[in-house]
Amino acid sequence: MLLLAQGRASEARRILDPLHEDLCVVLGPGDEMTAEIAEALTLIRLDLDQSDS
Repeated sequence: MLLLAQGRASEARRILDPLHEDLCVVLGPGDEMTAEIAEALTLIRLDLDQSDS
């Protein structure tokens, strides 16, 4: 989240994508932490999509 706050969305995504995949396997997609990471990834994707426009 610190990377995201610093405007380093691409780096944050590179770290959070594999973390989210692991959390889905270990804790399941319905877990609170997994959902928080998924939400952060959604925000990052939206931010990166706006940056590309």
